[in-house]
Amino acid sequence: MGTVGPLKKLRTDEIADAIKIDIEKGIYPVGEPLIQESLARRYGVSRIPIREALKTLAAEGVIDVHPGAGTFVSTPNSDDIIEIFEIRVQLEPHLLRLSIPRLGPRDFEAAEAALEPTLKLNGGLSPFAQDQQFHDALFAGIDRPVHARIIRSLRTKIAGLYADDLFWATRSAPCLAEHRAILDAAKAGKEREATSLLIRHLMHAREALTAKAALREQFR
Repeated sequence: MGTVGPLKKLRTDEIADAIKIDIEKGIYPVGEPLIQESLARRYGVSRIPIREALKTLAAEGVIDVHPGAGTFVSTPNSDDIIEIFEIRVQLEPHLLRLSIPRLGPRDFEAAEAALEPTLKLNGGLSPFAQDQQFHDALFAGIDRPVHARIIRSLRTKIAGLYADDLFWATRSAPCLAEHRAILDAAKAGKEREATSLLIRHLMHAREALTAKAALREQFR
């Protein structure tokens, strides 16, 4: 695996973000060991900032550190996923309800762009990042930075589960349809309908991810 680009001095947070993006894209699959030497070569830095970036990711729940065994991309189990979505289903509809009356044309354009099926290829975005872009656009009408950080942290914990072509082969079309329905309701100013659709969307995502996790747990 080559380096991301030319050697340069990266901050710890930039390295952590780069690793997260690679996890989202499936370059480092769920359960994959993360070797400091390999990471240092890929990002063109020494092992010291890699070590610090991994500490950051461990604190965020993106990776798991097992003393004596190594560092691995986090593998959320079914209970983890259920709890994450229990929190998300409380926070995200609340934010959407507050945001809709304040959304403008640019916000809707950003949400529309995230529905464009060629975005992943043209922009190099992972399905997870494209999904994140859609939700961020619809929350743009309201400034709730603490809520936003909590939601992003929860989503990041399960980012690796989205990096699966087989998963998206069955989930991509339903997800697109659900996003379209949410966006149409938001554009029409139908806050109650949009939040109801968002809750349903989150529950469908939870079901798909818990089923995936449960299947993986059977073969451990």
